[in-house]
Formats: sequence, C-alpha cells, structure tokens
Amino acid sequence: MGQRETDMDHKYMSYTCDSAGIVTRNHRELLSSDITDISNYKRHEALRGWPELCVYWHSLADGSAAGIAPMTDGALKAIERHNGQVAKGMKKS
Repeated sequence: MGQRETDMDHKYMSYTCDSAGIVTRNHRELLSSDITDISNYKRHEALRGWPELCVYWHSLADGSAAGIAPMTDGALKAIERHNGQVAKGMKKS
C-alpha cells in the first residue's frame, strides 16, 4: 500500500504584490507546513509569463498581498479544497 499524500507534502512558490500592484516572485519554496493558515489565500489569479500557472493571494492591511503559487497538481488541489473550489489540473496532458 502506498503512502497517502497529505497537505504537508505540497510545495508552493512565494509571491508578493505591493500596494501599487507590482508582482514579485520571491524564489522561496514553501511547504504546506510553512503556511500558517492556507485558507487565508482566497483570491485566485492566473499568472502569465511566470513558471507557475496561478497564484492565491492573502490581502494585507497595507494594501499589499502575500501569495502562494501551487508548484504541483497536489498543491493546487489542496488549496482549492481549503477554499471549497473544484480542483483543475495545472498541466494539460
């Protein structure tokens, strides 16, 4: 029997968006266990011109946002499950 995949297995890339709307890819990989409350990352945005296909934003009080971008299909499904959304594959086969 194989090991069951858990949210702890999922990798995300860290992004930020300043109050002027400038998006930065921070080149910092995060595991689900590094993220305090994944359900805070609710606003979905498609990415174009970046290695990841989408990012989920957590809005901050100063108008900026912290983002996490799923790096695997499993990570995408995990965050969508937390947000009550239907998971869609990251890559078309």
